[in-house]
Amino acid sequence: MTGKNTMKLPVILAVMVLLSLFAVSQTLAEGNVVSEVQRAIGDAGASWTAGETSVSGYSLEDKLRLCGAKIGPLPADAVILTPPADRKVPYGTFDWRNVSGEDWMTSVKEQGPCGSCWVFGATGAFEAQINIDSNDPGMDFDSSEQNILSCSGGGDCEEGGWVNATLEYIRDIGVPDEECLRYRANDSIPCNDTCSDWQDRAWTCERIGVPVCHRTECYKWILEDYGPMVVVLNVTEDLFYYTGGIYESVWSSDEFAEADHGVVLVGYDDPNECWIIKNSWSPFWGENGYGRIRYGELEKHEEVYVVIGTRPLHADATVAIENASVPEGFSVTVPINITEVTDLCTANIWLHYNSSVATVENVVDGNMGHVTYHIENDPGVTKMVWNTTDTETGDFVFAYVTLKAVAEGTSPLDLEVREFYDCDTVDIGHNIVNGTLEVTPSVSGLMEGDVNMDGCVSLKDSTAIKLHLVGRIDLNESQHRCADTLDDSEVNLKDSTFIRRWLVDPSMELWQSPEDGGMEKPVVCE
Repeated sequence: MTGKNTMKLPVILAVMVLLSLFAVSQTLAEGNVVSEVQRAIGDAGASWTAGETSVSGYSLEDKLRLCGAKIGPLPADAVILTPPADRKVPYGTFDWRNVSGEDWMTSVKEQGPCGSCWVFGATGAFEAQINIDSNDPGMDFDSSEQNILSCSGGGDCEEGGWVNATLEYIRDIGVPDEECLRYRANDSIPCNDTCSDWQDRAWTCERIGVPVCHRTECYKWILEDYGPMVVVLNVTEDLFYYTGGIYESVWSSDEFAEADHGVVLVGYDDPNECWIIKNSWSPFWGENGYGRIRYGELEKHEEVYVVIGTRPLHADATVAIENASVPEGFSVTVPINITEVTDLCTANIWLHYNSSVATVENVVDGNMGHVTYHIENDPGVTKMVWNTTDTETGDFVFAYVTLKAVAEGTSPLDLEVREFYDCDTVDIGHNIVNGTLEVTPSVSGLMEGDVNMDGCVSLKDSTAIKLHLVGRIDLNESQHRCADTLDDSEVNLKDSTFIRRWLVDPSMELWQSPEDGGMEKPVVCE
């Protein structure tokens, strides 16, 4: 051994001793904190246990970084969720890990030393919703959280980010699978590292739901009727040491104080008065990556989102509702069209609208078969279901919906596709095109008249024709089917001589019946 190497050996040994002492001191410090948290649990009479976890040994800075959820504005065009007045959630338990004997959640993930809980909370709910919407608990789409971190602009590792930005990115852009861009807990990974065929591998959602009610009963209703929820939990430092039981805050260091953390709400337990959450701190935290949180800890923060209508980003079929315009006090019938679909066997479609502007009076079958429906005008939703043992392929009308205009204004006509399956209950990819209903001021001095469900307009109630001609309501092509005849027993809306004369001189009567001199002669449309 040379003299130079002999001089290095004591230095190396000294460094190794210092590192060992540092590791021992860190272990002792962590152990002291665990003991302090355990004492606080006992003093508070709380029902949970503390110990070393996958994140308990993190530095103060890293712990704060892990809780990076920011409270942002409501997502653009969010769906406001209000529980129906007659919807009562019974006392009991509910857990998306065991619904109909199946686990609909995806695996627990680890966000690592990056403040990306705002991403993982959103993808955790999104992935579970894909399983639920597809009626396949084993689908387990694995989102690329790195793609969202690198491409969405919603935040970073150091300062955290906005849950609403993640959800809007999923809805507006779509997110590919994990293998397309693997997670590295690093916000400097360029977005261009995403695989080139990411759009063919991506999933998206149609809408984002936001509740207006933040009581325990409201959250239970959303969990059962919609699915897992993205929630922001205001946490103290003791959460990092949680190993089981029903968590409630009992301790935090002065340096940590509190922070906001994005998680997934997956269930409730009334007998134990607690929520069930999925975290993103690996399976070595809490109860295999999950935790139970005392009622009241979530409700007070009011930062809750629901993913609605998941589907592949690229889909051929389209479900669309047409725009319409109608004066206040009148009714209009609007078709819901399905185009370019293959082997459709089940369609469960909900129509959301502003019930203070319009209400649904009736739903009639389209040309694909019988539609069962349920109208809830108070919350502004109509639920329509069609099932068959055969399949439908091509383009057709799903249903005709008749809306009554009750007040001047604008109402969205938003479709929510809850089920869209072939006969093997395999999800059929589809796009959605929503519409708008414009309610114009009421028209005085005219009789009320409607477009018949078979697409024809009767001159007996000619108001609809007059309003159409002056641009106040829309009639589609199928409503122009009445044909001119030599004896003028029927009027064609496209090229009737009578209508042309009326356009030149609106003071003349559109129809003069020889029987009674009025506008009462009906049109027979076969």
